[in-house]
Amino acid sequence: MYKKGIVGYLFVKLFLNAVIKKNKLCFNENFLFREDEDFVLRYLQCISKMISVDKGAYHYIMPDLSTKYLSVDTFYCSLSMYSTIKEILGCKSRISQNYLQQLTNSLFDAYSKQDKKCKEKLSLYVDKVNDDFLLIKELSCFSKLAFMCNKIIAHNFFYYKARLRYLINHAFSMHRK
Repeated sequence: MYKKGIVGYLFVKLFLNAVIKKNKLCFNENFLFREDEDFVLRYLQCISKMISVDKGAYHYIMPDLSTKYLSVDTFYCSLSMYSTIKEILGCKSRISQNYLQQLTNSLFDAYSKQDKKCKEKLSLYVDKVNDDFLLIKELSCFSKLAFMCNKIIAHNFFYYKARLRYLINHAFSMHRK
């Protein structure tokens, strides 16, 4: 499912109602994007086996996600999905690493957008991720160092890093005009 990019799509899966009821699974209504993927991962956490069929009989037309969900905050959903996949596969699997990268990107996105909940998100990130961020190859040494410091230092580092990036991009765009 992961390799084909269909983890979250519900139209390609059948679920046992007994598993859903027993584990009180439902969609998180606070998530506006990828809520189906979060549900599927939590469902997978509750089962010990699954069956896959190679042939499909359903044609789905993908919407243009690049514009539809551009401004949606994905941090809390990414946090939930990473926590779940980490429980299923551990933190060192390639799939877990991809979910961790998405979570980290959503945290940095919050700083870029000057989200008022940056401190809260950073605190949740540090509490849930622990030292797993050290496994992210794309993360700069400075960012890793900031995560290892206390939360106030990390918050200030990411805040000013985002402001500096904004100022550089703004100056560069003004220079091009």
